[in-house]
Amino acid sequence: MPIKLHSEAIKNFNAKAEALLSVMHQVGDLSDFQEKIKYRPDTHIVETITDKDILSLGPISKVDSFGSEISMAFLHYGKEIGLNGKGFENLLNLGQSLYNCNELKAQVSQKFILNLIFEWLSKKHLNITTLP
Repeated sequence: MPIKLHSEAIKNFNAKAEALLSVMHQVGDLSDFQEKIKYRPDTHIVETITDKDILSLGPISKVDSFGSEISMAFLHYGKEIGLNGKGFENLLNLGQSLYNCNELKAQVSQKFILNLIFEWLSKKHLNITTLP
């Protein structure tokens, strides 16, 4: 059964999601992570894995010392592009607002909605989706 939301609610959610696009930025760099790796194995990989071999890495989340998520990002040419700080808070608020819709609450989890919004933001940021 298709899920139907009120047209004004859709406009409101779309406007908030579009606003998040403008605050997406580089939140990290893989070279920072790679420099922290101390373990260097004696064995060497003989296969090359390209980006075409990887279907999806999913979003990268960072947590604070209490285990609460504080940012969400995706990898793009070795850079982490995403949201942290106020932008991440706005993403969480948008996800919570969508989840609170009776039409969605009984069908999907809050985490699913958050990941779906972030997937759309990632694709929109890279200009690889035509969805509004």
